[in-house]
Amino acid sequence: MQRIGDETEGLIELLADCYDDPDLFNSAVLGRPAFWSNPEIGGQLEWARAIAEYRVVCCETGNSLGKDYLIGCLVAWWLWTRPDGLVIVTGPSQTVLGSVTWKEVRRAIDPERNELFRTFPEVFQADLSSGIKTSPQTVVLDHGWQALAYSTTS
Repeated sequence: MQRIGDETEGLIELLADCYDDPDLFNSAVLGRPAFWSNPEIGGQLEWARAIAEYRVVCCETGNSLGKDYLIGCLVAWWLWTRPDGLVIVTGPSQTVLGSVTWKEVRRAIDPERNELFRTFPEVFQADLSSGIKTSPQTVVLDHGWQALAYSTTS
């Protein structure tokens, strides 16, 4: 029987702590800048908390509010905190999904930008689709968990 090292045990505990906390996952696991917040009108932090708490969430948004940045973090959060996770993302075109949304997914889980991903490649190994117009855009983890992105026209 293989012993789990203290570092791996700590990672497992951290991922468990992140189950209902995408903001913690964003900062502690992905090492990315904090979500912005505006309790009066809602911001990335409020949207992320709502997604963790409710089955259906509607967010009123606008231009340049970091929706794709948030989605990149949330795709990774869901996949690495939910056994047998499946994420479906839709967008107006495959080009927008590939060049904007999936670009943020790639940034979120890029081992070059993330020390935890480099330290624990066996946990954070993921295959991503390439090409802006690839349909669907995908993230597939070794254990079969995946994220798929389809345009509303495909």
